[in-house]
Amino acid sequence: MDAQELLEKIVTGYREIMGENLAGIYLHGSLAFGCFTWEKSDIDFIAVAHAPLSREEKRGILKFLLELTPVCPPKGLEMSVVLLKDCRDFHHPAPFELHFSGEWLPAVRSDMEGYLDSPHGGDPDLAAHFTVIRAVGKTLWGLPMDQVFSPVPKADYIDSIRGDVEGAEADILENPVYIALNLCRVLAYLKEGRVLSKRQGGEWGLENLDAGYKNLLEQALSAYGGRGEPVWDPAALAAFAREMLMRIRCQTEDFVFQPMSQRNAERIAGDWHYPGEYAFYDVAADDEDYAELISPEARGTRYFEVLQGGELVGFVCLEENRGAVELGLGLRPDLTGKGMGQAFLAAIENFVRAHNPEAKAISLSVAAFNRRARRVYERAGFASTGSFMQPTNGGMYEFIRMEKPLQGD
Repeated sequence: MDAQELLEKIVTGYREIMGENLAGIYLHGSLAFGCFTWEKSDIDFIAVAHAPLSREEKRGILKFLLELTPVCPPKGLEMSVVLLKDCRDFHHPAPFELHFSGEWLPAVRSDMEGYLDSPHGGDPDLAAHFTVIRAVGKTLWGLPMDQVFSPVPKADYIDSIRGDVEGAEADILENPVYIALNLCRVLAYLKEGRVLSKRQGGEWGLENLDAGYKNLLEQALSAYGGRGEPVWDPAALAAFAREMLMRIRCQTEDFVFQPMSQRNAERIAGDWHYPGEYAFYDVAADDEDYAELISPEARGTRYFEVLQGGELVGFVCLEENRGAVELGLGLRPDLTGKGMGQAFLAAIENFVRAHNPEAKAISLSVAAFNRRARRVYERAGFASTGSFMQPTNGGMYEFIRMEKPLQGD
C-alpha cells in the first residue's frame, strides 16, 4: 500500500466512524511539503469534528488506527482530532479530543480504555500543525481549509516550534537528522518568516549558515533522503546544537538594558577578547577606554549592560551630542559574526527612543577596516557622514562616522 492509498483508506475509515460529526481531514507534515520518504517519514493529519467525540467514536478511531498500523510507514501515523470551534477561534495551546502517534502506540495497545481515561489539556504542537496546514496543507475531505483554520498568532507559532527544539543539545545525539534539520527550519522562520519542511530547512541552512556546518548538514540531508546513515561526530553535533540554540534565542528573547554593574564592567574589560584583527576592540587594548569602563565615576550614568535570558551579551554607552545620541557599543566576542548584529542594533535603537525621546538621530564611529560591522550598520539604516583619524590602541587609525535619523522616519 502506498501513501495515497493509505490516505484514501484513512478518509473512508473516519467517515464511517464519525459520520456527520466529521467536518474535514487535513494533511500536513512531509507529505504536504512534498518531501515524504516511506522509511524516514510519518504521515501527519488533523481530523476536525463539529462536536465533542463520544467514547464510542474515540474507541472506534483508535481500533481503526491499530488495524491500519501494519501497512503504515515505519514511523507510523500522527494525528489529532480537534473541534471546529477551536480551529476557528484559536487559543494556544489548543485543546484536542484525541491524539495518536507512534509514541503512544504501546499505551493504546496495552490499555486502550486507560488511554481514553487519561486526562489531557492543550497541545502546543497544534499551533505549528495549523500553521503548516494554512501554508501548504491539503484537504483530504471536507470543508475548505480557509473555512476551518484561522491564522495562528505569530507568537504562538514561535512558542510551538521553539518548544520542539528546547532540548536539542542532548536530543541531537539521539536523533541527529531530525534535530539538525529542525533547528534550521526554526531559525529560518525566525529570521525570514518562512514555513519550511525539514528538508527545506536543511537546504536553507546550507545557504545561510557558516560554511563549517556544510558537511554536517549535507550528511543530515542525505540521511533524511534515505541515502544511508553517516558516522556522526558527537562533539560536532553538540556544538551545532549549541550554536543554533544561541541564534534562536537571539531572535526570540528580549534584550534587557540596565545600568552597568561594576562586576560586569570588569568582566567586559578583563575577559572579553576578540579574535584576529578584531582584537582592536578589546577594551584593554586602549588604556583610556579601560580606565573609563572600570571606574564607576568615569562611567557615570552613560553605560548600560545588555542582558538576554539573564546572560550578559553586550553593552552600550550613550553620549548626547547636539540633539543626537552617539553610541559606543560592544557585543560579547563569542556572539559576533553570528547574525545577531541586526537584532542587537534594533534593541539599542528602541532603548534610545525610550531613554532619549527628543533625540533626532543616533550616530556612531566604526574603524574603517571593519567592513563586517559597516555592512551591519548600513543594513540597519545608518549612512556614512565622513571620516577622521584618531589616536587609539597605540597608533593612528581611520574611523567612519555614521548616522541614522530617528525623528520623521
